[in-house]
Amino acid sequence: MDLKKFVKISNGMVSVITSDPKDVEVMFCMWLARARQSFRDFLQLYNKMTEICFSRCIYNINSRNLDQNEVNCVDDCSPKFIKFNNKLMQNFVKAQTDIVNKRVEEAEKQQRLEAPEEKTARK
Repeated sequence: MDLKKFVKISNGMVSVITSDPKDVEVMFCMWLARARQSFRDFLQLYNKMTEICFSRCIYNINSRNLDQNEVNCVDDCSPKFIKFNNKLMQNFVKAQTDIVNKRVEEAEKQQRLEAPEEKTARK
């Protein structure tokens, strides 16, 4: 289902344009599905970080305790992975924002071009 039926994007701002309870319910279900996907993505990322840091840092699995080298490695690995992921996501969000803004500009430009045609067609 397309969100364009329920929302209006103007100057980068999103406004809900429906008050129909069924539409609001559909929007909520779509939001919930995205939230679930975001949580799955987070868990997948967490599991990947754990796997990578474990394979890089843990040398001796015969002991319950980590030695100091393993502790230091894990302390370095986790923040690096988190910082890398944050930077990656910042770049992704910026790129997506740029794409959306460009599409909005193109849609507004197209509407401005079509508006004079409609006026001449009416005369």
